[in-house]
Amino acid sequence: AQTDGGASGAPEPAKRIEAAKPPLDDGSAPPVAADPAQGEPAAATAAHNGPDVASQEPAPAAAPPNALATTEPAYIYDSSKVIANVGDLKCRRYRAPTPTVATMLKELGANPIGLPAPLMAESLQKGTIDGVITDPNGVFTFKLGGLVKNETPMFLAVLSFGLVMNEDKYNSLPDDLKKIIDDSVGDGAQFGARAMEVWGKVAAREDYLAKADINKVALDPAADKEMRDLSEKFIEKTLADLEAKGLPGREVYAKMKAMSAEYSK
Repeated sequence: AQTDGGASGAPEPAKRIEAAKPPLDDGSAPPVAADPAQGEPAAATAAHNGPDVASQEPAPAAAPPNALATTEPAYIYDSSKVIANVGDLKCRRYRAPTPTVATMLKELGANPIGLPAPLMAESLQKGTIDGVITDPNGVFTFKLGGLVKNETPMFLAVLSFGLVMNEDKYNSLPDDLKKIIDDSVGDGAQFGARAMEVWGKVAAREDYLAKADINKVALDPAADKEMRDLSEKFIEKTLADLEAKGLPGREVYAKMKAMSAEYSK
């Protein structure tokens, strides 16, 4: 399964899915990593430790395999307008990849639109959205070159993708096929590292993005600070809402930030 509007795999009993999930999923957690090199090991640790990530106590065994990976930072890609500050977001219609991003965009004056990632290109062509929130690999994967004109590096999100396999199906496989799966996924962190290689700056992607000739908007320090200050207020509100639901918002967020810092060394 993946959190970015993609298709899920075979159904899995609810208790198995809950065992595999980190305590704050992509739909609710604020961003904590600046790039996959930081995000993927931290996400893998969170997936391994499950609801007890803050204490590092392992959660009940999840269905094998269980792995998470993260993207590069997702930026604002607009089809026509240069977004140079928060005020420029007013009334712009953007495809939002997660509920957290949708809420943040709405609070900043934009109109978040919910639609599956494969429909981004068609929606841009029809003019039903003004842009998307995605990372450079999303532009490459969903062939948005020529449809988005401007990239604004406002710090919005790092998206996570997960892989969970039905345990009964896994156990029914012969040992040689299990080995192929185990070797492919590795220990979670290995899966994240491989995903980073595949999703990273591979030649085909870099060639595509160069030909797309997307204008990279440089935020001035004041605009960047304004966005980050507003983000901090939003993060605090998000954590308070999580804790009001009985979830360990601040505790887990602090631990995830610490893990991100550790893996950035």
